[in-house]
Amino acid sequence: MMIDNKHFIIIDSKIIRRWRRIPYILLAWLENLFWHVVLFFTAKKPNDEAKYRVTICCMFKNEGKFLKEWILYNQIIGIDHIYLYNNNSNDNYLEVLQSFVNQEYVTLIDWPMPQGQIPAYEDWYQKYRRETQWNCFIDIDEFICPFHDTNVYQWLKKYSKYPAVKMYWKMFGTSGVIEHDDSKLVTEQYYVCWDKPWSIGKQFYNTAYDISEFKINVHHSMNCNVRFCGKTLHMPAVNEFKKFDNHFGAIFAGKQFTLQLNHYQSKSYMTYVGLMKKSDSAHKKNPRGRNHFYYMEKYCVASDYHIYRFITQLKVQYYYVTPNIFDE
Repeated sequence: MMIDNKHFIIIDSKIIRRWRRIPYILLAWLENLFWHVVLFFTAKKPNDEAKYRVTICCMFKNEGKFLKEWILYNQIIGIDHIYLYNNNSNDNYLEVLQSFVNQEYVTLIDWPMPQGQIPAYEDWYQKYRRETQWNCFIDIDEFICPFHDTNVYQWLKKYSKYPAVKMYWKMFGTSGVIEHDDSKLVTEQYYVCWDKPWSIGKQFYNTAYDISEFKINVHHSMNCNVRFCGKTLHMPAVNEFKKFDNHFGAIFAGKQFTLQLNHYQSKSYMTYVGLMKKSDSAHKKNPRGRNHFYYMEKYCVASDYHIYRFITQLKVQYYYVTPNIFDE
């Protein structure tokens, strides 16, 4: 069941009827107040001496077709470095990545473990965490999309004391495309989407804090350890409005978003058919199928062009257009 909300699409919420929302919202507000009090006494200084300011850790399998666009886009928005875990790819991924590896923009790690996504994140945490101030665990089909800032680090500056900051998914469907057009970018070709962000997303992680545990939910609801009154507490992420995740299903939002995570979860119809045949990086049973496809497509009733403000620069770099005024 979808619950109507001013800012989000919330599915399968425990808050079904309006009159039942009141106690949940009150409890969520109290929990949010509690975490702000805890943070006041436990906030850590950011890791200013780190080599990088913002990085990405990602596991991929047979994504050679889409890697170049995704990497170049992340360079444009100010991602300083990318850690890529290769999960048994047998396509042309190395040909695409070699120049980025040579530039030392990408660290490439072979990671053959089945359903190895969360262990890969933990491996990054143990080996590379101290190299960066902020990191996010996202996938090749996810594009960080700031609405006003042109550099992600500038957007993150106001959250320097928080352990993690949530980006909400904006879900993009097929846009009616059956066969993916290789002459067009993903970000150009798919623009039909849900009319609101989903209440699910990913996080920017502040490496000054310790991640509480590495389980499947580290993807979407990361908690970090803080010491308060002699006890270790697991502090959740805040959203961009500095409201903490809570246990009561209420999400507090401001008037307008300034950043979203574009999730191109299907691309074309035939691309999705191919994804159905792949093994999943986190689950033994691939969650993609006919029901999942229809479920995602039925909410695609709007269009979103926020990411288009970067597309000209992305095309110039992707297609080696000269003169390239962006590198001058």
